[in-house]
Amino acid sequence: MAGIVGTVRIGRPSATDLAVTVAVTILQAVAPRAGGSVDPVPVWRGVLDLLLVLGQGGGLLWRRRSPEPATLLVVAGYLGQAALMGAVAPFAPWLALFGLTAAGGGRRATAVLAGATAGVAAALAIGAVGHPASATGLPLLVVLTGAVLLGGALRHARAARAQALRDQQTTEERLRIARDLHDLVGHGLSTIAVQSSTARLALDAGQPETARTALAAVESSSRAALQEMRQLLSVLRGGSGSSGPAPGLPDIPELVERVRVAGVPVGLHLPDDDAGGAVVPEAVQLAAYRIVQESLTNVLKHSPGSRADVRLARTGETLTVEVADADGRPAASAGPPGTGLTGLRERVDALGGTLRTGPRADGTGWSVTAQLPLGGGDAGRMP
Repeated sequence: MAGIVGTVRIGRPSATDLAVTVAVTILQAVAPRAGGSVDPVPVWRGVLDLLLVLGQGGGLLWRRRSPEPATLLVVAGYLGQAALMGAVAPFAPWLALFGLTAAGGGRRATAVLAGATAGVAAALAIGAVGHPASATGLPLLVVLTGAVLLGGALRHARAARAQALRDQQTTEERLRIARDLHDLVGHGLSTIAVQSSTARLALDAGQPETARTALAAVESSSRAALQEMRQLLSVLRGGSGSSGPAPGLPDIPELVERVRVAGVPVGLHLPDDDAGGAVVPEAVQLAAYRIVQESLTNVLKHSPGSRADVRLARTGETLTVEVADADGRPAASAGPPGTGLTGLRERVDALGGTLRTGPRADGTGWSVTAQLPLGGGDAGRMP
C-alpha cells in the first residue's frame, strides 16, 4: 500500500528530511568511536569510513523519493562500514528500514525489505567476527533492529486503517448523496410529469382552470426541488448556512400538500406534541421525510388516483413512519423494482431501525413501515 496518504512523499527532500539526514549521518559517523569499543584506526581507514557514512547519508536524503534503491544504498554502505570498523550501531539503516516498512508496498518492496534486513544482520555478524571488541553490544543492536522493524510495521498498519476508514467514509458519503439525489429528483420529476399530463389533458378538454392549477403545481414542485438541489450542492461545495437546514418532520405537511395538489388524496396523521416537545434527532427527521417522500412518489408513479395515508407515531424511543396505498390496489401493480426502496432500507439500517415493505394486511395495496430509534444524530424538535 505504497499509496497510503502520509507515508511516502514524492519530490525534493524537505528541510526536515535534510535536518534528520544530517543528524543521523553524524551519529553514524561517530558510532564506531562511541564507548571506545573499537581501537584507533589508521587515517586511510577513517577516511574510507567517512566516505561510506556519506554514502549512507546520501541514500537517506532520497529515501522518500526512491525508498527501495535508497535503502539498498544505505545497507550497502553500512556493510562496508561494519567490515571496516566493526559491529557499530546502524543508525542510518534503522531509519531506512523504518521508512520502508512504514511505507509498505507490493512484492518488490517486501523483497527489498527482506534483503535489506538480511544485509543489516550480515553486517552485524561480519563486524562482530572481524572486530571481536565490537561484539559486546551485538545482542542490543539485534533487539533494536527488530524494534525498528516492528515500529515501522505498526505505523503502516495504523496508516492502512486510517486510509480504510477514509475510504469507507467516502463510500458512505457517495451513497448518501446518491440516495438524496434519487429521492429529490425522483419525487420532483414524478410530480411534474403527472401535473404536466393533467395540464395537457385539461387544455385539450377546454378546462383552463384545471390546467392552470396543474401548472401551478408544476411550478411549486420545481421550486421545491431546486431549493433542495441547491442545499445539496452547497453541502458538496463546503458551503455554510445560506443553504438552510435539511428537510425534516416540520416539512412533511408541505410535502403532502404538494402531492395532494398533484391529484393524490393523502391523509396525514402526525403525533401530538407533548408539553416539552419530544426530541427527535435530525438524522431521524431526515430519514422520516425521505421515507414519506419516496413512498408518495411511488404512489404517484405506480398508483395514480389512489388514496394514500401517512402516519407518524412515537412510542417510547421509537418513531414509526407508515405510508400506505389505501385504495386496495394489488401490490403487483407497483411495477418493476427500482433503487428507491433500496435507498430507504440503507437509511433505516444506518440508524439501527427496521423497514418493512409489502402488501397490506388485507392482501391488497402496498405499505411501507419504518421504525426508527431516536438514539443517534443531532437533536431536533417534534413539530
